[in-house]
Amino acid sequence: RDEEARCETFRFEVKPWDGECDLLKLEDKLRKAEKSGGLNLTWLEKSSLEEVGFGIQKLLLYARVNESGGNSADAIAEMIGELFEEVQSVDVAPDESASAGIWGQFN
Repeated sequence: RDEEARCETFRFEVKPWDGECDLLKLEDKLRKAEKSGGLNLTWLEKSSLEEVGFGIQKLLLYARVNESGGNSADAIAEMIGELFEEVQSVDVAPDESASAGIWGQFN
């Protein structure tokens, strides 16, 4: 239960290099990396695409991260950028909707 209490929900904003990137395929690759043990998190089902500009979209993914034992959401965001060449950058922030109780079943 202590470990569960240290889990927080984060929003990962994954930005590709260009508009040619298939973000749905990238999402699938990210989810598979988590399942194979490459990433220390649990992706939630919630995801969306958001317009950045000039025909480029970013992928918004939500995940539960246990930040104990030196694991951090920032380190995971950096790892995503290193593992996937189609990723230009990853921004990470606490998911405010989880704090508001919308994702209460995960808290």
